[in-house]
Amino acid sequence: HVSAASATENQGQASNAPLLSIEEVRAANKELIESIQSGLGGNEQQFAAFKDVSARFRNGDIGARKYYSHISKLGLSHLVPRLARLCPDQDKGRKL
Repeated sequence: HVSAASATENQGQASNAPLLSIEEVRAANKELIESIQSGLGGNEQQFAAFKDVSARFRNGDIGARKYYSHISKLGLSHLVPRLARLCPDQDKGRKL
């Protein structure tokens, strides 16, 4: 999820993507989570693995290539553009 502070910080940075309001970010995050859960067929174990690898990427423990590899193995590569757009760290989002 994107914090309000992150959303505000992102609004001050130049980007080709249109900026989203905090409410739009929350709604987009909710839709993305639903898409991920659906893509995983409701498998809670795989969803937990997705959350773990996402936290590792967000914290800088793994790079964009390794994150993408994990996402692909889960069958979620089609969601990468949405994951990148909603990434609180725009630099990481671009690398993804």
